[in-house]
Amino acid sequence: MSSTSPKNLLSTFHTVLFYVLFTNLVSYQFLPSVSQAGWLSSEKSPEEIAKEYGDTVVLIAAFDKNGKLSTADSETPESLSSAEEHYVLGNSYYNEKKYDLAIKEYEEAIRIKPDYAGAHYNLGLVYTQKGLYDLTIRQFKEVIRLEPDLAGAHFTLGFAYGRKGLYDLAIRQYKEAIRTKPDYAEAYYSLGMVYGKKGLYDLAIRQYKEFILLKPDYADAHYYLGVMYSLKGQNGLAIRHTEQALLLDPNNKPASELLDVLYRRKRGY
Repeated sequence: MSSTSPKNLLSTFHTVLFYVLFTNLVSYQFLPSVSQAGWLSSEKSPEEIAKEYGDTVVLIAAFDKNGKLSTADSETPESLSSAEEHYVLGNSYYNEKKYDLAIKEYEEAIRIKPDYAGAHYNLGLVYTQKGLYDLTIRQFKEVIRLEPDLAGAHFTLGFAYGRKGLYDLAIRQYKEAIRTKPDYAEAYYSLGMVYGKKGLYDLAIRQYKEFILLKPDYADAHYYLGVMYSLKGQNGLAIRHTEQALLLDPNNKPASELLDVLYRRKRGY
């Protein structure tokens, strides 16, 4: 089989982690260019993908379901203030990519205020950046215990499971993210990637279509949809979406290579 066959192109997929752009949440700082991270063998840096996709990430503070800072009845204002100080300092270190220092500050915020959902969340993000996915999973399980309907927590937990090859667990979490936020485009996209890895091409196609309904101008989604159709032998649809990928991103080399394969297949080569 040619090195540019659809099967080989599939093996070099990079999935994209899109952390949810939170709304109605209290936040102190914003992480620059951390909205996405590569997944499979040809990874892009979070900075590259965020620049490509245009989303940003809000680091969340402790919050309740109304988007207000949550405080336990038993804690003092001084303890909450101290926890927040460590939280904000952790965010500052994160911005500077001083991840070990950020971890220490988030852990201290959690020591002072164990139910500080925002600190658990951001600590999980740091572990994700460091590739410590078991620790990521631990933090996001705690976030979900505190905030069961937080779509971004389910999404990031799904990402961590996917990185460990635990695809069924990843699927479950992506579905939970979609359940709590039905227009969560990024969850559809990542769910499509997992289904593709499992060889469930029809299910992958369904997810990519949902993503494209929400974000029609993202070239890679059309490219991956083209690959799925190609693997199913539906050459016409594969060509249509691969051409659309190149129309949106003329420099998309994988799409160009795939389109060459599809044209040669159409000509009977």
